[in-house]
Amino acid sequence: MFALSGFILGKASYFGMYSRVLFSIGALFLLFIIHLVNMIKTFIARGKFFIWKRSNFYNPITKSIKWISVIAVILDALLQFVSTSAFIFSLQYAVYAGIN
Repeated sequence: MFALSGFILGKASYFGMYSRVLFSIGALFLLFIIHLVNMIKTFIARGKFFIWKRSNFYNPITKSIKWISVIAVILDALLQFVSTSAFIFSLQYAVYAGIN
């Protein structure tokens, strides 16, 4: 999957940072559909869309949010964005130099 992702980003590098938008729309749409299907299945099975007690963000001892989990999700998203942007920039400049 990662090889296919890298290949598609390499082919789309001609468009520069606009290729990030093109590449992300499909991934976000697929993710939205998968989560929507899971939400409907959960609602049919349990009568709720989201079960707070089974969440990784729930701390059963203090009965509040686990902030370390929230920070981990935000940092992961930030690292994904930065690494993909750096990859696209490097491929874009390779196209400009005639290397790609």
